[in-house]
Amino acid sequence: VLTAFICYLIRSINTRRLIYPRALLSLAVLAVLAAVGISAVFSQAPWVGIFGDFLQPDTFLAFSVYALTFFLTAIFFRKEDLAKIGLCFFAGLLPALIFGGLQIFGKFILPWDFSRQTGFNSVGTPFSWGVFLVFGLTMLVAALTSLRLTKPSKIILSLTAFLTIAVLIILNFQLLWIGLALVMFLLAAVKFAAREEMSLPLVIIIISLFFILINQNLPSLVVLPGEVRPDFPSTLSVLNKVLIGKQVLFGSGPATFSFDYSRFRPVELNQTAFWSMRFQQGFSFLFTLPATLGMAGALAFLFLLFSFIRRGLRVSKEKGFLAIVAGLSFLIICLFVYPAFFVQLFFVFLGLGLLTLESTESLGMEFYLGNKWQRARGLAIFLAAILLLTFVLFAFYLAGQKYAAAIYYKNGLFEKAARLDSQSDQYLRTLSQTLLLKSNKITEVSQFQNIIVSALNSGRRAVELNSMDALNWSNLANIYENLIPTKDADVFAAQNYRKAIEREPKNPQGFVDLARVLTASADQSQEKDVTWQEKLNQAKSALQESIGLKADYAPAYFLMAQIYIREGNLDKAIEKVEEIKRTNPGDAGLAFQLGILYYRNNQIEPAQSEFERTVALNENYSNARYFLGLIYDQKGQKQKAIAQFERIKALNPDNQEIKNILDNLKEGRAALETVVPPAQPPEKRIKAPVGE
Repeated sequence: VLTAFICYLIRSINTRRLIYPRALLSLAVLAVLAAVGISAVFSQAPWVGIFGDFLQPDTFLAFSVYALTFFLTAIFFRKEDLAKIGLCFFAGLLPALIFGGLQIFGKFILPWDFSRQTGFNSVGTPFSWGVFLVFGLTMLVAALTSLRLTKPSKIILSLTAFLTIAVLIILNFQLLWIGLALVMFLLAAVKFAAREEMSLPLVIIIISLFFILINQNLPSLVVLPGEVRPDFPSTLSVLNKVLIGKQVLFGSGPATFSFDYSRFRPVELNQTAFWSMRFQQGFSFLFTLPATLGMAGALAFLFLLFSFIRRGLRVSKEKGFLAIVAGLSFLIICLFVYPAFFVQLFFVFLGLGLLTLESTESLGMEFYLGNKWQRARGLAIFLAAILLLTFVLFAFYLAGQKYAAAIYYKNGLFEKAARLDSQSDQYLRTLSQTLLLKSNKITEVSQFQNIIVSALNSGRRAVELNSMDALNWSNLANIYENLIPTKDADVFAAQNYRKAIEREPKNPQGFVDLARVLTASADQSQEKDVTWQEKLNQAKSALQESIGLKADYAPAYFLMAQIYIREGNLDKAIEKVEEIKRTNPGDAGLAFQLGILYYRNNQIEPAQSEFERTVALNENYSNARYFLGLIYDQKGQKQKAIAQFERIKALNPDNQEIKNILDNLKEGRAALETVVPPAQPPEKRIKAPVGE
């Protein structure tokens, strides 16, 4: 798209004429682009809003591509080109259909690892692929019922439509059937008003209604990865809290919904398996926009929808445009009920451009003819074209640079990636953690100091670039935490963890991180004085907050037990937790904490009983299985121990310690023989052995 726009600008400068589409839709597209651009500028994470990480479909760069697609489509094509455009589209639809169909049945034809999974296709997620197929089917039905086609063309299009319906039956997404039924109803209404044949749309409506009704009773023919999104009430809740004060007009910024959601998501989500997930969009694209772009962005999109409806009603009477209007109607309906993806929005704006064909006008760049005003205007247009060309060339270079940085990042060359794309907080955050790990292996003081300074600078820069992301604040805090007992390192770590909590107050891990720093800070005290106890009390208070957010959160209970141990109140702590257990017998987190206290007090039998009860309450409680496996190993029950650690490995495949323990057990050694040392015994650590 950028290449085509550069060619257009060069041609305009050579011919001294600037061609543009003069239509209400053009004004609406410019309004949307302006709203996205202004929102990005005023965002707390402007670089995220402008570029994102090339995955989000709602950045300013993405909308610039959509707007240019609309613009170039409107000025380069004519009505007589519609047949060629349709041919190109359907020629692309068929291989996308076949390739995706082979993928969902596990017939992988591409050699790369990332492509060898059933959910991979040429469009996006399985549901996104389904949206694209229904979009194509809608166009096929409109073309078959409206255009005069040759017999071979009819046969090919009919077979493609039949194959598309077959794939949709296999996918069996109810939302797609509902959307298809709605758009077929609109198409049938147009045919009815024009007194034309409408049997094919009616047949599709009947098929859609049938599969809507039996959706839950139809067996799954393929196994596809699940897709998760926030529900409608959660999205509205986030929306209401974002649109307060100065954010009402322009929102939090493009592509920033994940930060809004982290800050304002419902606490009830912590009781599900999706508590730590981040969502790039809400329930749907159009219900996400008010949060990210504010009322200005929402009104700009409503203006765009109004312009489309107005133009669509006008041109749908023409046979060549009916298929475009039908296809666009389906894509826009999907924007109301599901998150958007790049291919979808690209075709929306391409279709809007096709609706404005032959509405172009031109501005002349006359330097020597006419009056002074006309010559001045011509010169201004010429200079504007030159500046625009320069800007687009720069954007082209910048985008290429970012793609190169993404390749470096993918290959683990984090320093090169951060140097090439210094506006990516993600690259800087990863670089700072890499440097921190590197510093642990350095013994020479000056070299260690240089690496730590670089890590801190990278962490601070990530916070400056994107202060909305709690991960950046947690990362900076983690660097300071690793510098304890250096002077004031604990203070800076605690400050930054509190900043992270402000941006993600419903995440139980933030409070555990803060409590861990406070505990480590207390450990630096020479004596158990008032300050020492005060820090431990603050840590316990933070852990209570964490447990209040997620009642079964193992790291919080684990660290709470460690604090009781530090206070020397082990028996009292056990007594207290036993009292709470009597009123909360079904609390897995509480059972785990009691098991840890028993284990630390060398009461192995009660500890085993509590860990077994924890696993019975929550079979995926990895930390309970960890200590249960250690107890089985101590009792010589190797196979039982191996079974526990195998299950932990399945839940945590990247945990190297678990792999080492399994190797020990399978070779007849004690579980912790090659693990402790160098690591601390698990019951004495501040962090739980297995991440949750």
